Amino acid sequence: MKPAAIWFALTAAFVLQPRATAQQHAPTKDPLVIVQDGKYGYINHRGEVVIRPQFVWGTDFEDGFGTVYVCGRIVSVNEAGQILPLKYSKRRNGLSPQHSGDKVGFVDAAGQFTIAPTFADALPFSDGFAAVKLGDFWGFIDTMGRQVIPPTFQAAYYFREGVATAEKDGGYVLVDKTGSILARGFKQLHGIVSEGRVPVSRDEKYGYLDLHGKVMIPLVYEDADSFNNGLAPVKKAGKWGYIDSEGRVAIPFIFDKAGVFGSNLAPAQSADQSGFIDRSGTFAIHIAI
Repeated sequence: MKPAAIWFALTAAFVLQPRATAQQHAPTKDPLVIVQDGKYGYINHRGEVVIRPQFVWGTDFEDGFGTVYVCGRIVSVNEAGQILPLKYSKRRNGLSPQHSGDKVGFVDAAGQFTIAPTFADALPFSDGFAAVKLGDFWGFIDTMGRQVIPPTFQAAYYFREGVATAEKDGGYVLVDKTGSILARGFKQLHGIVSEGRVPVSRDEKYGYLDLHGKVMIPLVYEDADSFNNGLAPVKKAGKWGYIDSEGRVAIPFIFDKAGVFGSNLAPAQSADQSGFIDRSGTFAIHIAI
């Protein structure tokens, strides 16, 4: 594979769950997601392609399976590359949004509605809550279908670690599970809440809040992504490096591209190397130039 043709799944659009959930729990030897010419596939920890890039998108492996989109369907794939019916992680509650006519409800693993299709739209459950749309506004329900946060938001997203981002009065807010607003006046990033840090931006500068809505790491970076395995990729002076949860530089700013850690490895690319780095910033898996 040539570096010009390959890059890694840094910004995959997760339909079933927020990005990085699988990465946080992935066993060390699970396959790693790659993207080649816009198609998702998997390599092993020796850098060998084990499932050729062929999917519209794919997620990291969890409980022995990855989730991929192929031929208009969301399905599971095992380490041998076999396509299987969608399997839900043992760590999730097994509920999934499902349309019935122009309404959305939630079905269990058997495909039966356990929460009636009464919503105009809905996102998957995360952290025990799901964002649902009633009329023109979004709120949240629990796994029993009970409304726990009234629909007062123009948009709402996923709960993680007890907080979620939503849009209210034309801007982003951070809310807790009571619906109380913890912070406002920032923009949500592509990264997710993870390891007690909320990646945000303001005036095109990036940093992190804590779970109480306080600025924990100053907004001084040109870009940033989620924490995982204790580190987060951030961009400064045109180069990417990694910081720890206190904002200290853990890996110098030497990369042209860098992604979130998972299984103690992260995708990265420098002027003359491309592959996966370990926590020291050394390339542990090379993609041949």
